[in-house]
Amino acid sequence: MKALAAACDRGVEVRLIVGNKSDVFFFPLLTATYYTDLLRMGVRVFVYQRGILHAKLMLIDEKCIIGSSNLNHRSYYHDLELDVVLDSASAIGAINTYMERDIVDSLEIKSPELKGINRVKLLGWLPRIFRYWS
Repeated sequence: MKALAAACDRGVEVRLIVGNKSDVFFFPLLTATYYTDLLRMGVRVFVYQRGILHAKLMLIDEKCIIGSSNLNHRSYYHDLELDVVLDSASAIGAINTYMERDIVDSLEIKSPELKGINRVKLLGWLPRIFRYWS
């Protein structure tokens, strides 16, 4: 969150695509607890609508990090994960095309929409308490 805020402060366009559905029932609720902070920082949040989005990648300038790591403590400290850095122009172009397509298939979260999200946000805080182990 600090790195995303710092990037936004530097004027970097930060877009985040998250899944609307998950194979773990509470993850969408947990994810929604971060929307208000992300929007305040200037991050554009898109919720993918066409099914489960299980991709884990970051596209930063002309580099892409893609792999199995989740952005949580468990992946970093307990799980055996593998990520690779791609810097091939053709790979970056293809990934950018796929991400733009996913954004088209997503709903952008805006501040007024947070009122409805805030109702379920309380339920999302319970798994947030246990996020170290999730």
